[in-house]
Amino acid sequence: MHARDLVELAGLVSVCGGALVEGCRQIPHRAVVQYWTTSKLRHERWGWTLKNAAHYLENDKPSSLQRPLLLYGTLEEIFSAELLVRTCAALFHAYDRRHDSNDTAPLATSVFHGQAEARHRALTLLVQNSQIETTVAIKLDRLRQRAERWSDLLLSHMTVLGEVSDFAFDADRVKDFAETSRPQDRSPTEPYPWPLLLGSLRSAFTGQLDFSSPNADLIAGIAAGVLACLPREAVERYSFSHALWLTRILAEADEAQDMLDSLMAPALADSL
Repeated sequence: MHARDLVELAGLVSVCGGALVEGCRQIPHRAVVQYWTTSKLRHERWGWTLKNAAHYLENDKPSSLQRPLLLYGTLEEIFSAELLVRTCAALFHAYDRRHDSNDTAPLATSVFHGQAEARHRALTLLVQNSQIETTVAIKLDRLRQRAERWSDLLLSHMTVLGEVSDFAFDADRVKDFAETSRPQDRSPTEPYPWPLLLGSLRSAFTGQLDFSSPNADLIAGIAAGVLACLPREAVERYSFSHALWLTRILAEADEAQDMLDSLMAPALADSL
């Protein structure tokens, strides 16, 4: 999978969040843990890559033409990840408040803090490392600004679920977006116009995420965990990328296998 798939998934979280929070469905703990563990693994890979940035930017080796691409792809992942990390944090906190629990918010907060640390290190690298190509640095900074603005826009769709300012880049901007883009009489479970949002997301990030994603395997794991948290009936109302669709199918297959294993376990134990 690619980082752009998680941008699209963030939009899905913002429009499906109400159905999860207001519904009676319990979030599968396994899915939340998968989101947390794969996110933390990606944080570790990011950290290793950023720590060795100078190594990737060396230009005196035969492989030097390819090596910066790993670093640049990592920086794109970090900046674009803001959308999903912040919408998931807002969603899981709203869910715990609504259901008087403390099962999902702490894990989402942990991912949020890890993301903040990675972002800080990425920004420091852009400012201090003169070996990064100027055109690439400018492009990455534009991506950062766009991701920040879109994160706040997606959070504005979730203000009906509760307070989201803790996860905003600019709380006032979230409030302004909420007042202008979402009618106040819309219920939490009423969907935002998805075709418009999806089209706008794709248009906004087309050409902004050009490098290959170094952590495609972990991106798939993160997407699977988040998709498994969302109500199936809500997700099925929307169209999304083939990669996310396939991830959803595989996640459902794993969930069905887990259910079958749990049902068969007593019978297998009795037969032994």
